[in-house]
Amino acid sequence: MGWSTLTGNADYVRTGNADVLDTTNYPDATLEQLNLTDAKAELEIDLADALGLDQNETDDLDDVLDLTRNMKIVQKALAYLQLKYFYMENMTLDGINEFRFNYYEKQYKEYKKRFFGQLLVRGNNAKVTYQSIRIG
Repeated sequence: MGWSTLTGNADYVRTGNADVLDTTNYPDATLEQLNLTDAKAELEIDLADALGLDQNETDDLDDVLDLTRNMKIVQKALAYLQLKYFYMENMTLDGINEFRFNYYEKQYKEYKKRFFGQLLVRGNNAKVTYQSIRIG
């Protein structure tokens, strides 16, 4: 799967939100696209920043997504962002959605800090060796 075809993972998005995102009103196909444009835009900036990639070069992001381990990390981060944007758009007077918005914003920030440094970029695993030089 490449960056341009990346969609959300319905299981990740629905987990802990089944009371709001029930299968009748939000089938899996809907959840996969839930606030996808906004979530991917923010994720693209953060991934490029964390990995030192050119933000406009989606081939670099495709290389990141080629690795299965990375895909799971990226899809979990994407789910947090999708939920953040969903609850931001659906604020209610009772404050529950505002609470959930703040919760997912915090979850995303913590997840980004914890896991983005572990992402691997294919072909960017240069081996560095050190050699002592004796002078004099």
